[in-house]
Amino acid sequence: MGRFFYINSATGTVVLFMAMTLLTLGEAIYVPGVPALINAYTIGNEGKYQGLVNAFSSLGKAIGPVMGGLVIGASQDFSRLFLICAVVNGLIMLAVVLGVLPGLKKVDEPL
Repeated sequence: MGRFFYINSATGTVVLFMAMTLLTLGEAIYVPGVPALINAYTIGNEGKYQGLVNAFSSLGKAIGPVMGGLVIGASQDFSRLFLICAVVNGLIMLAVVLGVLPGLKKVDEPL
């Protein structure tokens, strides 16, 4: 979530480079990490939940640029877009931490 604030406040090439590096590191952790977590915390329904994650990811990739274009077109400013993204990400993180994580139990795999 912090990457949006860094990108929003980027005034020079070095700050922008650092913000994009932080964004890339987050993506590099997310891509292999989420399927592994889904596999570790689901019993017998791995395919269902992997499919849901991929479906929502694809939906975000389809709707995100359109919504971003509308926000930028309406405000003529990237700062508002980055602020909206940061707030939405924070709300999603809060919902996951408070609503999903307490109910998760790791599946014990036999050796």
